[in-house]
Amino acid sequence: MKHLLLIILLANSLVGLNSCKKDSSESRILINFINKTGSEIQSATADNIQIGNIADNEQTGFISFDHFRTDTQMPDCDFIGILQNDTLNSTAKFYFCGTEKSQLKAGQYNIEIKLSTIGSNKYFDLHFR
Repeated sequence: MKHLLLIILLANSLVGLNSCKKDSSESRILINFINKTGSEIQSATADNIQIGNIADNEQTGFISFDHFRTDTQMPDCDFIGILQNDTLNSTAKFYFCGTEKSQLKAGQYNIEIKLSTIGSNKYFDLHFR
């Protein structure tokens, strides 16, 4: 009888431990970048995470981020890459006010990369899809 009680207590504690285990996929931010610039983006990085090359109209697949910022519900990351031999930054570098900055919640997101011209300079322009 003591052995049966011990086995039941042990089984319940193991079940309890498993129920407290957090699924890591639920706590991650997964971003899929989609290139809509009309040209290949080479050596792309987002917030110092290496993405690599993204062909025109192609996507990266979901990349895991610990943190990802937004500003006025727009992607706010330091996105840099080479487009037609020119190194471009993203328009997010102009998000300086900070009144609507927040962290993205865990989940899967698609971000389209387009081009924007300000004056004579080109920038990557990121938008949630």
